[in-house]
Amino acid sequence: MIQFLAGFATGFVTTIPPGGPIAVLVLSEATRRQARSALAIGVGASLAMGVWSALGWLGADHLVPPTWIVGGRVLAGVLLGLVGAILLLTHPKPAAAPPTLSQCFAVGAVGMGTNPVLLVNFAAAASGWMAIGCAPGGTLGAEAFGAGVAIGAALWFAVAVTALSRMSLSDASIHLARRGLGLFALGAGVVALALTAALR
Repeated sequence: MIQFLAGFATGFVTTIPPGGPIAVLVLSEATRRQARSALAIGVGASLAMGVWSALGWLGADHLVPPTWIVGGRVLAGVLLGLVGAILLLTHPKPAAAPPTLSQCFAVGAVGMGTNPVLLVNFAAAASGWMAIGCAPGGTLGAEAFGAGVAIGAALWFAVAVTALSRMSLSDASIHLARRGLGLFALGAGVVALALTAALR
């Protein structure tokens, strides 16, 4: 049970800052009043985070070659910058055939599931919890930690999407919110790439 609570806290807190392209995409969809699509992306991402965190709890981060970590950081920075540029430079138009919820879920799951940096991050979080006395608990502990992370992250996405979708935003406010998210994402992408280059 303690592993689940540790995972829940980790998932909820680490999802609050929109530090990656998937989080920015969720918030962008929510500001466009596409709450169901935004939530589907968030749930897909949360499940992938749960898998990475369970593997991190087991200490599987040593199985990831360092070049994959660097590649993952570069890819995350590029994707974050691209999402930012798209939000800054485009005006949303109603799609002739909007994506299905399963397609949105897949975007979230694949987006988070292909980022090996998460494994290292969650392994570090797991080490921190174990250092303050949280028992490893073997495979069951890893499963509980992973489930907690997935549920905590999904809950944060649900809270954020619900809050944004219930706001009565004018079209001008939505446009401004998209521009703000775009600027943030573009800047974060540039910073991520600069930090990756500095660490090499």
